[in-house]
Amino acid sequence: MRDHDGNLNVPEFIRITATFCLFAKDELVRFCFTLFDKDRTGKMDAIELDTLLEMLHGSKDRIQGGGETMYMAIKAAKKVGEISFAKFCDLQRVYPALLHPLFKMQERVQARLMGVDFWVRKLEYFERSR
Repeated sequence: MRDHDGNLNVPEFIRITATFCLFAKDELVRFCFTLFDKDRTGKMDAIELDTLLEMLHGSKDRIQGGGETMYMAIKAAKKVGEISFAKFCDLQRVYPALLHPLFKMQERVQARLMGVDFWVRKLEYFERSR
């Protein structure tokens, strides 16, 4: 229940946290893309992509696992102008470090709130129910 008062109350926190914990990896990728596609064009421009990278990594020096190569690929992709969701997914597949901080954060939240096994079982239950 959203009350639009600008504050996060306990029921809202629980709903947001549960939704985040129940996202499958592909849903997290979609969520991240949608979150940073501020103008809702279905494509991420260079500024939106830079904002995502800065938010997740701080700087290219902090990226583990091929960060420099990933940045070079992203720089080349940005020269095209905008990155579609399909291209974003391709980048994530080739450079898993791209969204690694997001996946790690989800695991940490799951571990601290009921444990990872709890969330895995819930996700399996919901997938069977679909």
